[in-house]
Amino acid sequence: MSNKEFWEEDPELLWAYRKSYMDKFKLDKQISNFNAWLNGLYVFRAIQVSLYNQLGKKETQPALNYYEEPIDFSKTKADIEREERLAIEEKIRERNRQIKEMLKQKK
Repeated sequence: MSNKEFWEEDPELLWAYRKSYMDKFKLDKQISNFNAWLNGLYVFRAIQVSLYNQLGKKETQPALNYYEEPIDFSKTKADIEREERLAIEEKIRERNRQIKEMLKQKK
C-alpha cells in the first residue's frame, strides 16, 4: 500500500491489503510445509531403497529402485491407472513378439 493510498483513500482499503497479505502469508507457509514434506518423502525413499537393497535377501526379492522421475502430483488416479494399463499392454505385446520369434526359430 502506498503512502498516498494510506492517507488519501478509503480506510477500508487498509484492511483489504492486510487480508491479502495474510492470505499470501498463509499460502506461503502451506507451500513451504508441502516442500518440506516432499523433501522428507524423497529422503525416506532414498534411505528405504538403500537399506532394502543392502540388507534384503537378494535371491528371493527383486532390487528396489529410486524414483525414475519426480513425482507428478497433478496426475489423477484415472491417469495413473491408464498409464499402468498401457504399460501392462506393452509388456504383453512384447512377450507375444518374443513368442512369435521363438516359434519362427523352431520352424
